[in-house]
Amino acid sequence: MPESLRHPLSRQIAARLALALLVTILTTVALTLWFYTQANQRSFEHHLRQAEKHFNGTLALRESEWERGAYNFKARLEFSRVLEDLAGRQGRLGNFITAQGGVPEYPLVLVLDREGNRLAWFAYAGDHIPPAVFDSGDAGWAYDATDNRLYRVFRQQIWLGTGENGVLLTFRRIDHALLGTLTYPETELVALWQNRPVASSLGEDGMKAAEADLALVAGPQLSLLPWNQARPDNPRVLLRIGPDEPFALRELFQPMALGALAFAAAAWIVFGVWATALV
Repeated sequence: MPESLRHPLSRQIAARLALALLVTILTTVALTLWFYTQANQRSFEHHLRQAEKHFNGTLALRESEWERGAYNFKARLEFSRVLEDLAGRQGRLGNFITAQGGVPEYPLVLVLDREGNRLAWFAYAGDHIPPAVFDSGDAGWAYDATDNRLYRVFRQQIWLGTGENGVLLTFRRIDHALLGTLTYPETELVALWQNRPVASSLGEDGMKAAEADLALVAGPQLSLLPWNQARPDNPRVLLRIGPDEPFALRELFQPMALGALAFAAAAWIVFGVWATALV
């Protein structure tokens, strides 16, 4: 081949090889980013579905335990006959609960007559008793706006003596510790009342972060669930899975980069050396 044509042809071969290598690198980067996004998104979605399933199942068991606990409390209260003393109901109810020792299982207890008038009540640590809103059954909710506290309330008929029945309301607080027992590994739960955080499995820090999460509730790591029924007067739970991604980007780029280099080396050996010898 004439010398005048050798150098331009060599430059064309080098340029074509460089272009092929550039296309390979760009394709590798695009495929890596696509695979990284898809893999992480599907992993988040799977983790989120598992966390939702765990929460719903665990909550159903916990609600059943609470109902049995409320019934047992009522049975002990009736057996003690402290409500049959008309004049001493208030004091005897408080003595009965404090005698159990430790922090009461029900920090708020209210006894009403059939017309809804108060007969006796107990409020641990001076907490006042907020009004309760009930579902279709005898389990409801009470929200204390003053202290930002949410309670699960159970309503039952109770024997008051002398042929009289009343209504017993037992209040169980939804707090940080409770949510911690309902969480799936590497997840966070935040209880919301009318979109206001009232408790978090991560404590006060989790409640502060929840305010920002509410604006991103459609994200792949977030889910907003009803507590037990999709009703406006029921609380909801914000479920957030951990920020850790199952795949690190560098873990995917390393084999992709090695593949691109291997392709470039093979292209040069197979095509570049041959073309150089040809010209």
